[in-house]
Amino acid sequence: MSTALPELGLIPQTLLIPLVARAEAPRHCPDLGFRDPWAERLVATLEGDLEWVRHDAYALRSCALRAQWIDRVASDFLKRHPQGLVLSLGAGLDARRARLTPVPAAAQWWELDLPEVAELRARILPAAACGQSIAADAFDAEWLAQLPAQAGQALLVIAEGLFMYIERERIEALCARLQQRQQALAAPLELCFDALHPWIVRRGMRMSSLRFRKDLRDRASPFRSAVSGLAAAQRLLPGSRVQASLDLLEHCGGLVQFWSRLRARLVRDRPLYGLYHLLAR
Repeated sequence: MSTALPELGLIPQTLLIPLVARAEAPRHCPDLGFRDPWAERLVATLEGDLEWVRHDAYALRSCALRAQWIDRVASDFLKRHPQGLVLSLGAGLDARRARLTPVPAAAQWWELDLPEVAELRARILPAAACGQSIAADAFDAEWLAQLPAQAGQALLVIAEGLFMYIERERIEALCARLQQRQQALAAPLELCFDALHPWIVRRGMRMSSLRFRKDLRDRASPFRSAVSGLAAAQRLLPGSRVQASLDLLEHCGGLVQFWSRLRARLVRDRPLYGLYHLLAR
């Protein structure tokens, strides 16, 4: 049975990139040992042209590696906090909760996305793959009241493929609200996100895969915010420490790795594209 997608706006179109990357991981980067059966089944049923995504070998590998790394962060969090709350901002078409099965029975899993994306997610992903849903702009203040507020409950916030499109001031405001909430509950806060180096943002770069879609590349927003390394990452949550980090491009191999190392030297050995996991008390 095939799945026909509706006419998608620019943002939902870009969600197809990590979806296809997760589905294609066993074929394109078998060395990672990463697999997403939900993505494989969904991509196999989708109607329409997805070859523009498959042309970008860097995107396929980096998105799969990113998903795998964040899966490990979430899995570790749930082992340490089996009654914790996981909040995925900009969840898109990702079935991370299903990949981490079994999630502890006492844990809570919430996903937030723009109304257009939340509606699409509910329509094409099975309920078993999803948590509780919030349809809102992640950077508005009102939706935070919808989360359950339980004293002492640890919170992991996942912002995958999100922050680089948002102005730094809005990101800092969101992080401040999250930190204030957890402090009021006397509960730990963890934040997992990916970020680009300012060198990329200053040059007005855009998502690489979109160069294969003439109808999208001219409408795509350039990256808007950056993190220049561990110290800059920690400033998003004052008083936090970096639990883990990863230079994604260092693990992409071939010419991508070569250019990453060359450019990293030009930008003072900071990752051009990094993953960060912060812990705040």
